[in-house]
Amino acid sequence: TEEYDLGEQIRQCCIILSARWMEKNIELSCILPDVIYLGNRELMQHLWLNIISNAIKYTPAGGTIAFSVKEIAIQGTVSKYQFTVADTGFGMTEEFLQKIFVPFERDMRFGARKAMGTGLGMTIVKNLVTQMNGDIAISSAVNKGTCVVITLPLNLQGECKKCGDQCKLGAIKTKVTNDEPVDLTGCKILVAEDNEINMEIVTELL
Repeated sequence: TEEYDLGEQIRQCCIILSARWMEKNIELSCILPDVIYLGNRELMQHLWLNIISNAIKYTPAGGTIAFSVKEIAIQGTVSKYQFTVADTGFGMTEEFLQKIFVPFERDMRFGARKAMGTGLGMTIVKNLVTQMNGDIAISSAVNKGTCVVITLPLNLQGECKKCGDQCKLGAIKTKVTNDEPVDLTGCKILVAEDNEINMEIVTELL
């Protein structure tokens, strides 16, 4: 267990996935918290990469994704934070929403050949949230979007619990587009990993 900057973690996850949301011209806005916490950095990073990646995948070009964070309860040095990720994506039917956490279940509205993803994204998210003693709730409407609300207890450090300012990630976009493109044509990637969750996440991102 070590100290981590929660807002910076979320920002870095957005940077890692920036090529994907920029390619689709998605407006990704965040309210980044100014919070230092004690916890498992690996689990937290995997959670944000999966939840943001999932929102990008199911949001059509020109859509929006909003990530917000707020403190909802505090007891001593432990605070409960609510993380909300809302998108204007394809949404889900009520029937599929009931199976969203079942491994390998996919939305077949567009046919088996066009069904997106592996059906593991939200299963991984649910497992990560459970490992961190949190809760997750999802609401969705077809062709209107999906809202994922995650509640996590965080062991805070000191008095660093201020509300962050809204950030449209414009600086991140400028930084990415100014970098020289990397040509990976013909390259092979070897990933060595013995953790099942890590393997699922790496496979999904690649």
